[in-house]
Amino acid sequence: MVTKLMKHELIALFRVVIFPAAAMLLLAVLFRISLIGEIRMQILLGTFYGFALTATMLVCFAMGVMRFSKSFFSGEGYMTLSLPVTASQLIWAKLLTALLTMLFGVVVCLLSTLVFLIGVDPAVLESIGRFFESVGANLASVISSEPVIVIEMILLMIVGIPATLLEFYFVISVGQMFTTRNRKGMTAVIYLVGFFIMGMISTFLTQPVANVAIYVSVHLAIWILILLQAAIDVACFLGVRYILTHKVNLVA
Repeated sequence: MVTKLMKHELIALFRVVIFPAAAMLLLAVLFRISLIGEIRMQILLGTFYGFALTATMLVCFAMGVMRFSKSFFSGEGYMTLSLPVTASQLIWAKLLTALLTMLFGVVVCLLSTLVFLIGVDPAVLESIGRFFESVGANLASVISSEPVIVIEMILLMIVGIPATLLEFYFVISVGQMFTTRNRKGMTAVIYLVGFFIMGMISTFLTQPVANVAIYVSVHLAIWILILLQAAIDVACFLGVRYILTHKVNLVA
């Protein structure tokens, strides 16, 4: 059932994100062509290209958050919450489609970079190749000497990347419990307060503990971060599920 939910959600998301993605690819082509033109045009298109890169990633992230809010806490929520699925399945579908959309944004950014590199001076390409060759060699050295750390860092990424989305989901879910007139303002206040609290916890608890743990073992420090991120993921997920099950305040 999650797969079916994801299919419909991806269609809704890609109806929006396809436009900034296409615009970025077009700008990559124009910017590449402009390299043979005057310097002012190069600077202008280069600036727009940089904005397009940032905008594409922001849109991909923002759409994942906005679709969550619209699907559950607007008039669309009556239909979403009436589906014969559990709250957990709905959250998983939203989270996974949002992550896939963000991955799409990354892929488009890489493709645009490849478009830009078409026809570039071979010396420049050779320099780029040497850089990635050096990075690959260093990575291979780390993997061969400390394979466990590589696995631990991958685990940290797996639990860390969804954390931001789940935090937004939780904040939006809490904010929607207020009256319609105060909903957006309270959601913003909750986010700012939560951001401040998480910053204080990181500064005065997480970082000092991790710094002390490093002296004992790097592996211990990494696992502390993994467990912390996993705890945030689970807490936000369970909080959102509880609100969707018991505390939904829909707006028609």
